[in-house]
Amino acid sequence: MLTLVMPLTAALSGCGAGSEDAKESSSPIMIPEVISAEGVDWTRADEMLDADEERLSDFFAKNPSLTENPRISSQPLVYRGPGGKSRFYWVDDSRSPVEWSLIELGSGKAHYEEGQGGPF
Repeated sequence: MLTLVMPLTAALSGCGAGSEDAKESSSPIMIPEVISAEGVDWTRADEMLDADEERLSDFFAKNPSLTENPRISSQPLVYRGPGGKSRFYWVDDSRSPVEWSLIELGSGKAHYEEGQGGPF
């Protein structure tokens, strides 16, 4: 299990709200404070919490094929919704069109999605 958690830990370590601010300033897409998806409002969090890292580690332990996904290799943008739900977005604006990945965790089954263009 340690080998499955290590890629996530490496991706998450050493990154904080400051690195997200740097990402925003160079990003060609707008990163909103609040998004609405599927009738739910999601508010951007300033930082990842230990609980977020634990939940993502559990998700990757159950989905080991995603640990090698190059789209999920940096600090995610975190959005919080009602009922303890969280959305984690990885946005790669170095590609055209922009590529993104999303993991939604909360009540019920976890959800993974990826796409191109603006994720919001």
